[in-house]
Amino acid sequence: MSTDFFKDQFPFRFAAVLICIIGLIYISAQLQAVVVPLIFSTIFAVMLYPLTCRLERWRFPRGLAAITSILIAAIFIGTTFYFLGTQMAELGGESEQLLTKLKVLTKDVQAYISSHFGIKQSEQVEQIENQVTQVKENGGKIVAAIITAVANFLRDMTLIPLFVFFFLYFRDFLLEFFHRAFSAENKIIDEIISKMYDIIQSWFTGVVVVMLIVGILNTVGLLILGIPYAAFFGFLASALLVVPFIGIIFGSFLPVVMALITKDSYWYAVGVVGVFWVIQVLEANIITPYVVGSKISINPMIAILVLILFGKLWGISGLILALPVTAMCKIIFDAVPGMSPYGFVLGEPGNEHLQNRSAIEMQLDDTKDKLEKKRPKIRRKRSATTVHK
Repeated sequence: MSTDFFKDQFPFRFAAVLICIIGLIYISAQLQAVVVPLIFSTIFAVMLYPLTCRLERWRFPRGLAAITSILIAAIFIGTTFYFLGTQMAELGGESEQLLTKLKVLTKDVQAYISSHFGIKQSEQVEQIENQVTQVKENGGKIVAAIITAVANFLRDMTLIPLFVFFFLYFRDFLLEFFHRAFSAENKIIDEIISKMYDIIQSWFTGVVVVMLIVGILNTVGLLILGIPYAAFFGFLASALLVVPFIGIIFGSFLPVVMALITKDSYWYAVGVVGVFWVIQVLEANIITPYVVGSKISINPMIAILVLILFGKLWGISGLILALPVTAMCKIIFDAVPGMSPYGFVLGEPGNEHLQNRSAIEMQLDDTKDKLEKKRPKIRRKRSATTVHK
């Protein structure tokens, strides 16, 4: 049987793509301890590449330039964690006062439920005790799962500096490998690598800038409301933006609880929710599109889908890497002719894909009417030209 038969038949091509996807997912799940640090290392190496090149222009040897870049990044990250750690230590010093106020808040909530919904406080306490008992029974599993996820994330982080150094030090060697592996398509390889570099730069730089802007806005909003530790809660919520759609929910939970505990009126908690909602709307519709631009153009349906899939596959690391990895896959799909439909479905739809069919038909009818009106004028001009000749 001719190979053209398999080449031209969609079911066989689709089955081949599906088998490749399943194989990649299986390998990625089994080799998570290696694949995830490699992806993170690639992102950090791309971000440190301009600094490394600048140091090399200053007569630094390549190895020393790479190590210096990594140390500068480590100092910046360490300073950020030190700030968060000091704020958490201050918050922990007031834990007794906060717990006392939390007990008072709990009694007020119970009294409100009893007076408005007719549920006695004794029944509420009994239900709470039952829930606490269930949590205690499953607490070991929950704590073990959290510890495992955090341990895996920290394990991945420890390998990153080593891989980043090798990527920066052997970058020309690795680039030559790609050219030799795809020698017939050097232009395509250069284009793909260049676009991936732009994507990573745009995503990482944009995320950092957006986090700083949102952190400042969160802090100002919480300061206006008089919420304690406004800077800590503001920048913690902005840091969680690295996990799209989900981070803002967890980031706003703690300041809402703090407002309920420390303030006499519940309207402060409503104000915190309002502040975070307004800032989230600004971030999604103005700040992020302006800072990041349209280079990472993944449609929202695919974004939610890949967040769920990558979170299931790699946990916390998967939630962080979902969008940039999908954007890089889109670049590869767009560059390979046979994979272009998959790149198309990952991208954002155009205006023509979001209009009603009736609106499109109306536009076509309007265009036809305009052409019909122009035809007599064109005929008159042609007849006048003929008479003139």
